[in-house]
Amino acid sequence: TSDIHLKDNVRLNVGDASDLTLYHDASHSYVRSDSIALRIRSNDLRLQSATGEEYFYGVADGGAYLFHNNNSKLQTTGDGITVTGEVTAGGLDIAAEHPLPSITPVIE
Repeated sequence: TSDIHLKDNVRLNVGDASDLTLYHDASHSYVRSDSIALRIRSNDLRLQSATGEEYFYGVADGGAYLFHNNNSKLQTTGDGITVTGEVTAGGLDIAAEHPLPSITPVIE
């Protein structure tokens, strides 16, 4: 097998109009799609730090998970979402199929 090595600041352009560009400068790596949507397709998609710490995990026909410090904080489910920890919001608008009990706000 062979590898393709590109030095810093050399761009790999894909498409007739260079629609997709991959490159690395001395400090950062980039995947860029200026003219069209960038679609990443996978049945098991994970965004992780260089050391493997999870940021996002999505499963086809299943849930999506958002992580903080490698701990799942928000998960989508068949019924909605599950949040682990506190929720801070500037406002709250709840649409429910069934009436909710009265909630007394706590002001600190």
